[in-house]
Amino acid sequence: MEIIQGKQSDTSLLHISALAIGIFDGVHLGHQKIIKYLNQTAAKKKLPSAILTFHPHPNDILGKDVIKMLQTIEQRIQEIQKLGIDMIWIIPFTKEFASLSRDEFLQQILVKKSKAKEIIVGENFYFGKNREGDINYLRKAGRDYKFNVHSIAPVKKDGEIISSSRIRFDLEHDDLKHANLFLGRPYEITGTVIKGSSRGKKLGFPTANILTENDIVPQGVYITSSYLDHDQYPSVTNIGVNPTFNQTGIQVETHLIDFKGDIYSRKINIRFLEKIRNEKKFDSYEELSLQIEKDIKMAKDFFKRLEQ
Repeated sequence: MEIIQGKQSDTSLLHISALAIGIFDGVHLGHQKIIKYLNQTAAKKKLPSAILTFHPHPNDILGKDVIKMLQTIEQRIQEIQKLGIDMIWIIPFTKEFASLSRDEFLQQILVKKSKAKEIIVGENFYFGKNREGDINYLRKAGRDYKFNVHSIAPVKKDGEIISSSRIRFDLEHDDLKHANLFLGRPYEITGTVIKGSSRGKKLGFPTANILTENDIVPQGVYITSSYLDHDQYPSVTNIGVNPTFNQTGIQVETHLIDFKGDIYSRKINIRFLEKIRNEKKFDSYEELSLQIEKDIKMAKDFFKRLEQ
């Protein structure tokens, strides 16, 4: 997949294409529907498939409520790449970019830069300063500049619209199961393994301490799958303040089941499969050790059921 970054990218890098526009944070089931339609349209019209996205989130620049993103920009790119897209164009969302009128966005981005012949957006797509451009304006512009506009209705599950904001709410309100349902896959964080206090090792269960790059990190004890490069390891992940040790500040610690080796400084991805319990303060280290043993057994039983 070709990755193009910046508003002022060399136009030789951009091609006549089928283009989907959006932030696509989470690449959830609703986004996947748009991308599937994009791929189908591109194949039918014999065009490359392209996605235009923005980073950071517009709210961060416009002074509105700060959005906690479901993914880093790298995770977003990787998830989109899995869906077979030919090209992704990432425009930095700056105050200058936010000041573009709908006409300037149309001319500078869609007409001169993207040269798209098929444009796919969600039904509630807005663009330009003060969100003055909408789907009706885009359709009229398409007639003038010879591109087709396709709007995709929101995806619903159990009567509820799937959205990034709802998934954020679920993760921040301890509903991993619902978040994963709307994502269409387990929620995932990424980070780097750093040196910790080695308390887990002293308890008999060494853990990888992780400096994460994600905005949303669910707290509690979880059954997880951890990925080092292309290798997958069953794991148990604890996220919180370790109340038994009177720690301050949130820490992410993962025990890779039956793993031996040094993974300091390595990149790690953690997928959250099921919550085991909330964090709690134990009266002794021995009591905590027994609970960790139970958590690991529960995780092992979980993965055994997956294999059956």
